[in-house]
Order: sequence, then structure tokens, then C-alpha cells
Amino acid sequence: MTALANEHLTDLRNQLHLARFERDIRSRTAVPELARLAHVLARYHNEIADGFGVPDPTGAG
Repeated sequence: MTALANEHLTDLRNQLHLARFERDIRSRTAVPELARLAHVLARYHNEIADGFGVPDPTGAG
């Protein structure tokens, strides 16, 4: 689960450095989309933190 999260974080970081990001963030749809993402992250933060109940195969948690 951690590896997948790191993969998504790396992808996000790469996307933030693209030239089109500045154009996209100025879009009128950007704020509602970011608000929706924040809402989902807030709603599921406990499940995200514990890997949605899937045991960590390394036992590290």
C-alpha cells in the first residue's frame, strides 16, 4: 500500500511541474475539483492511514 501511495505521490509531483499545470489550475473547474478531492481525503483519512484494513505484509504498519 505504501509503495502505491509513493507511486501516486511521485506522479503528482511530476504533474505539478508540467507547464500546462499553471493553465489548468486557472480553469474555472479547478476549485470545485480540488474541493471534491479534499472532501474525499477528509472523509477517508482513517481508512487511508490504515490501508483500508489490509494488513501490511512487512508488519511495519
